[in-house]
Amino acid sequence: MKHIQPQQDIPEEIWMKRLIESYRHNQEKLEKLTAYAKALEEENMHLKYVKNVKDDYQRLMNYAKGLEEENALQHEMMEKLGAHGPRIFKENEELRKMLRMSKCVPEALIRTKPLRGRISLLCRYIDDLRETLAVNDIEIPEPSWPYHPLRGIDLDALEETWIQRYLMYCNNSEDK
Repeated sequence: MKHIQPQQDIPEEIWMKRLIESYRHNQEKLEKLTAYAKALEEENMHLKYVKNVKDDYQRLMNYAKGLEEENALQHEMMEKLGAHGPRIFKENEELRKMLRMSKCVPEALIRTKPLRGRISLLCRYIDDLRETLAVNDIEIPEPSWPYHPLRGIDLDALEETWIQRYLMYCNNSEDK
């Protein structure tokens, strides 16, 4: 990352003007990149939903085909276990759900790493520009965007958020 340093042959007013223009330009870049990141997140969730519709349908068809066999096995197991059967069977169901959920992780997480890196580099560069302007006693008001470009994007928890949303989707689709 480049650090902007004043040139000896450029007047300070012109140098500060260029510095402010660079700051504003990078703020606009950050806004566009953040909007792109939010759109990419929504698109990935939508594509994951569309992709999993077929998988869910196939799973439901397999479930419907094996329902009679499973019911027969359940009744047989209940007769063997007696009074403790319902509790043990319920615990077994919960374990099976947990195993199914642990196998499904979104593939879109791999594509977010370069985007997260670009956003963090732009943030660091803008912070450097702000520090340089603050050293020279120049205050620039915060941009009056309708939303702050990084509001709603936690770069550290981005992957965890996607996993949680996907697991919520898996839970909701299994309940139906």
